[in-house]
Amino acid sequence: MSAPISAVESVTEEPALPPLLGNAFPHCAWSQPELRALLALEAVLGGEIAAAAVDNDRRGRYPTQSIRALKRSGILRTSVPAAYGGPGFSRRFSIEAQVRIASADSSVAQIFKVHDEVTREVMVYAPDALKHHLARRILEEDAIIGLAVAESGRKVDDPLRTVALPQADGGFQIDGEKIYTTAAAEADLIEREFQGALSALGEWRARLRLKAQQ
Repeated sequence: MSAPISAVESVTEEPALPPLLGNAFPHCAWSQPELRALLALEAVLGGEIAAAAVDNDRRGRYPTQSIRALKRSGILRTSVPAAYGGPGFSRRFSIEAQVRIASADSSVAQIFKVHDEVTREVMVYAPDALKHHLARRILEEDAIIGLAVAESGRKVDDPLRTVALPQADGGFQIDGEKIYTTAAAEADLIEREFQGALSALGEWRARLRLKAQQ
């Protein structure tokens, strides 16, 4: 596992960050912890992820080795809030990271986007125990989250019909159909731990619908 990223860590000398797609994006004044995180990301993008992109597309399979490299960079931890032990970096940082990843391999960038956005969302509405559990898995194990939500014929205000039934062994029996499952093929969190978050999401949306009807 790579070294932790701290939101308050400082360095004595600021390294240079490569320009993002030439001059297509304006320069951003990053904090030193953010800069170090982006430099760690750049190290695996150029050396491993970009080199594997063509073969990943040719095979049409989950980019397993590229995701392992992404985990080693520590970038998956950056969206965990400071209150739960993470760096708590901004969405502006996440967008920067996503575009940099996409310039190396757009498929890997999509997988990162799902992980980053779901982490941020769950850390808002999920039960506190789940927030701590999720933060620990991401910070200590570099766990990555996949998404299996979209169902054929469903609507934004009624998106899910899939049912997850608890089993005696602590797992779940899942009954339903999905039209696609973004980044879920080899995700660390989706079929068990993440089902609790999906249930919380359903309750949250139900409360919103009830409030709108009042």
